[in-house]
Amino acid sequence: MLALLRRAKATLCAKYGVTVPDPVIVEVFPQKREFAVRTFGLPGADGLLGVCFGRVITANSPASQGANPANWEAVLWHEFCHVVTLTKTHNTMPRWLSEGISVSEEERADPAWGSALNPKFRAMILGDELTP
Repeated sequence: MLALLRRAKATLCAKYGVTVPDPVIVEVFPQKREFAVRTFGLPGADGLLGVCFGRVITANSPASQGANPANWEAVLWHEFCHVVTLTKTHNTMPRWLSEGISVSEEERADPAWGSALNPKFRAMILGDELTP
């Protein structure tokens, strides 16, 4: 985990011309309810894998996700990208833009981490199943 975060820091800070001040705190929780309470103050954060608050990242451990865990490397890369973009903009960028950059950087780091456009998503985009 530390090796991945060091690589993310070196790669993303160089790319975006940012020096992220130490420390960056990463908390990984073995149970979803612990993640939810620490992150939101309430239990019940199903579907969320990680969250970034400036230089604090909280994440669910793969062990907390049952039979089909998410890729923890992709989650941490994604969340660390938020650290970089939020540092660069002094926390003033729109969340949708930070999210889009983090998703893009995930796939650039490892194409296997990305989500490909599949027939179901294509039909949703071309049809009327998505909220404009």
